[in-house]
Amino acid sequence: MADIVITRSTAIDGKERVPDTLVMIMSIHHSMTLTLGLPLVMKYRQLRTLHLLTFNLQWAAALAISANEYCKTLDLKNQKQLWTFRIVNGICFGIMAWMRGIYWLFLCAKLHMRLLEDEEYTMMCVGMVIYTLITGFNVMLCIYPFGKKMMKFGPRSKNVELVALDEGELVLDDVVKKEGGVRVSPSTSSLMEKGDTCN
Repeated sequence: MADIVITRSTAIDGKERVPDTLVMIMSIHHSMTLTLGLPLVMKYRQLRTLHLLTFNLQWAAALAISANEYCKTLDLKNQKQLWTFRIVNGICFGIMAWMRGIYWLFLCAKLHMRLLEDEEYTMMCVGMVIYTLITGFNVMLCIYPFGKKMMKFGPRSKNVELVALDEGELVLDDVVKKEGGVRVSPSTSSLMEKGDTCN
């Protein structure tokens, strides 16, 4: 949240980088955690399921943020670094799909059953709303982005047109490209004209 506030208030393009929708989602996201988190910690601080839920959310986020920042340093026009990006992104997708997807739903159901057994109906009703909203958050902002990048930069993707020789020299793909209806060979196209293929 501090990063969002700083970006919005200090960067010239802060509103474009952090739109109002994202600010609202992140604010609601943390509010939901506090709404159910504090009562649960006060009453069920020894409950293993609660600790696993917290661990999964925090650990998955830490891994994803770290991997995402590392991937920003990779040059996707370099073949080796592109494969590094694909591997790291694939690992993150698997972690997110498990920890914030499948296992998350299992733990939510387990916690819900415990609340039902203890006749904590208020927590149970509030929890149902929060489970649903956080699950949507997990799918749309945690799992889906990694899956989208896997499709965009996968081995069969046509988005990445530049590969690297072993010496590190950048060359265009062997496939002859069409530009404006004229077939051009790789040697006639400047790397500068291709722009950034990472976008």
